[in-house]
Amino acid sequence: MKASCRKFAAANIAAAGLTSRIQLVQGYAEALTPALFGREAPFDRVLFPYSLSMIPDWRQALMAAGEALAENGRLHAVDFGDLTGMGPIAGGLLRRWLRLFHVEPRVEILQTLERQPNRLGDNSSQLILLPARYAFLWTGNKRQMKLFADCHVAPQTQAAGNSPT
Repeated sequence: MKASCRKFAAANIAAAGLTSRIQLVQGYAEALTPALFGREAPFDRVLFPYSLSMIPDWRQALMAAGEALAENGRLHAVDFGDLTGMGPIAGGLLRRWLRLFHVEPRVEILQTLERQPNRLGDNSSQLILLPARYAFLWTGNKRQMKLFADCHVAPQTQAAGNSPT
């Protein structure tokens, strides 16, 4: 995190009166552990708000999050979907706008999540697609995260063009 971003975030946290509840730590999601935050106890919740599509090894990030979760902990993610319901014009405009911020929807994330619930055969996860497949909301537990270890979809970078055009 750039110093200016960290300073901005710290100022907003202080302005909201949340300095006793929020700790800023710099690190990689793929290496998430409670120790990174000076904790021994696992997390009750892990959040990925519009960030999985920007993490190079998103599978490792989910597996690390699973390892960092308490047995009854939950992971929550929201990110861009595959945009297939938006049509070529609206979808193309949104992709162009996102590229200004070096973001591209990563189709393999949603494809993998759509397959996961059937593999477990229980209600340990929930996937909600927003209209036009613009975005998805997903929640899973510690057991669900372990399934990403045997996911055999080849990882792709954003530069590899892994979203439909």
